[in-house]
Amino acid sequence: MIFGAQRLLDLMAEHKTEYARLAVVAADYQGRNTQLQLENQRLVSQCAWFAHRLNQIERERGQLIQAAIGVKISVPEFAVVDPGQKEQDALTELPDLGTVGEDARDEDPESQGRPTFMPTGAENPDYSLMPGYDKQR
Repeated sequence: MIFGAQRLLDLMAEHKTEYARLAVVAADYQGRNTQLQLENQRLVSQCAWFAHRLNQIERERGQLIQAAIGVKISVPEFAVVDPGQKEQDALTELPDLGTVGEDARDEDPESQGRPTFMPTGAENPDYSLMPGYDKQR
């Protein structure tokens, strides 16, 4: 044999067994992944059924309260959120405040009938322009 060939064959055999072991582990993980996906689908469908049933019970409760007391109440509506759909969180995702005021036009506000100042005694001594003021006679 060529010098070092036996060592090379031993290393290849060692890696072959390692590859076979890793292939078994990968197949196990794929099986677990498939099992978890099926479990997730089952849980999502159960949540949808639960939300439907809860909505039905809430509507019935509202009808019973209306029949018993005569008061119509608002009934909450429960919905299942799709985990793949990103929902905007009102607490952490604020709107972009960099665009505040961009919708304002450079036109004269008085021409559009908007007041430009609040009348005070200096501009209007009898206060007749103040909203809600009745002039005393």
